[in-house]
Amino acid sequence: AVVSFCLAVTQEEIPYSVVLCGAEDIGCVVRDVSSMDDLYSIIPDMLGSSPGIVGMSGIAECIRALAGKRYPLIAYFSDWVPAEIAELNGMGKITLFLCGENAEAGGDMPCWLFSPAGYRQSLHDVTI
Repeated sequence: AVVSFCLAVTQEEIPYSVVLCGAEDIGCVVRDVSSMDDLYSIIPDMLGSSPGIVGMSGIAECIRALAGKRYPLIAYFSDWVPAEIAELNGMGKITLFLCGENAEAGGDMPCWLFSPAGYRQSLHDVTI
């Protein structure tokens, strides 16, 4: 889901940053992407990053990695709505993507369902 989203954004030539948790065994790291070459160089890290402990969102580590920097928009990918998602509000406007066939929206935050069957439509519909 994340790679598909990043590919779509990169093809639109929109520069962005990706926070990878568990990458390089040092917690979360921020990678800037402004070209296809940048994206290709981080895909191995994306595929090798750890989802963390089951039931933990990694939001606290993400906030530490961003080090107070604000972003106009934040795309957060998960298979559930973490209780601490609101903590990212101070970093930027959040768009939540719930991934997987059985992902269910919850809480009062707007979100997109991102499944193998419907990811193209979600990418088409989402406004960045």
